[in-house]
Amino acid sequence: MIKKIGTILIKKRTTITMMVVILLVAEDIWEKQHFNNFCNFSHPWGIVGLLLVLLGLSLRSWAAGIIHKSEQLCTIGPYSIVRHPLYLGSFLIALGFCTITADVENFIAVTLIIGLIYGPKIFYEEKKLSRLFSSDWERYKKSVDCIFPVHLPNARQIRDHFSWNMWKINKEYNAVITAALALVALHLMHTHLGM
Repeated sequence: MIKKIGTILIKKRTTITMMVVILLVAEDIWEKQHFNNFCNFSHPWGIVGLLLVLLGLSLRSWAAGIIHKSEQLCTIGPYSIVRHPLYLGSFLIALGFCTITADVENFIAVTLIIGLIYGPKIFYEEKKLSRLFSSDWERYKKSVDCIFPVHLPNARQIRDHFSWNMWKINKEYNAVITAALALVALHLMHTHLGM
């Protein structure tokens, strides 16, 4: 039973995360929570939130434009910096929206979701990669951290091997569109509802 629930959480992680975020924002609207304005430079936390969202989207896009899922072990581009750049990008996006909404409950909820859903997903993926790529995976795992970058990329790493076609195949446009719509909605709420 617990394993079945875990499997559902892992498979539906994106939908669950989106639903929780929507509920958190709806609660903030209901409670008339004031958001940090990310379009006004006099609100530095709003700008920090926007930069985190953009950094997360950039990292996810970079990773999605390089990875060929389950075909080969990807160790280039963002994968030369962290083993799970897509998840790190998602966390940065969530952290950015939490900073914009300025609600401590949102930070707590996002941290719990990351730990409860993405932690097991990372564990499962790493077991799978270990089976598929054995010794290559072990070497890679020793040299690159799971989530926290220990070095920054150079210019060549950033541009090499990126493909817009792979970006489209991996449907990364969904993350960009969703984040853009959320930013527009938050901006409209801030300007028209005074939040």
